[in-house]
Amino acid sequence: MRIQVRLSRRSRRVLLGVSVVVGAFVLLALVALYNNPTV
Repeated sequence: MRIQVRLSRRSRRVLLGVSVVVGAFVLLALVALYNNPTV
């Protein structure tokens, strides 16, 4: 049970971190496209 709780906490942290990184990457890509529509 303890291992499952630890895994769930870790997975939550990993998911949150991944979502933040992906969000930042998407924002950067959108800004780049907005600044350089030709590319």
